[in-house]
Amino acid sequence: MMPPTPPAIRRALRLATALLLVVAATLIALIVAGVFDPQPAGSPVQRTSPGPLALESGGEMLARQPLPWPSPPTRYSVRLTAAHAAGATDSAYGLALGDGVTLTVAVSPLGEAAVWQTIAGDDEPRYLMPWQPWPHVRPGIAANEIWLDVRKLDDMARVTARINRELLWEGEVEQMYPGVALWLGSFGSRVSVDFQTLDWFAVTEE
Repeated sequence: MMPPTPPAIRRALRLATALLLVVAATLIALIVAGVFDPQPAGSPVQRTSPGPLALESGGEMLARQPLPWPSPPTRYSVRLTAAHAAGATDSAYGLALGDGVTLTVAVSPLGEAAVWQTIAGDDEPRYLMPWQPWPHVRPGIAANEIWLDVRKLDDMARVTARINRELLWEGEVEQMYPGVALWLGSFGSRVSVDFQTLDWFAVTEE
């Protein structure tokens, strides 16, 4: 038979257990509050609500968005929330950066994601991440958040792409001319997507 645990040890064990529970509850509360979520570059600049866009058949379209600044700052973020509204599920929607040289990040109602670069004059896009299932894409009509952080370098731009706050892709691409567009594509029939909000953030001083 084991000897009884001395009262001092029992009190210490109870205190340690209580402290662990407090620490666990605090961590859970911080996670729920989003304290550990990634943060956009800088402060909010502007929010717009582009609204629904539709394609009547297969193909793709770009809907250019007005820039909230005369020229992009060295560091900025663009965050789109959008959802498939109706029509073909064999379709996709996303956010495109640049003009001439364009980087597009898109998701599909089928739960897939892709990243590609398009250069004016080239026949085919260059896929940096080909279309593939990705667990953090919300399928169907659920809204998805596409978030791009951009840091301008000497002759390149470093871009970080997140889907629903989860890192999807990060890399350096050719310096892009200013420009942001909503991208909509269908691989079959008519599709409609609700582009709900477009948020802009910028670091004005470094």
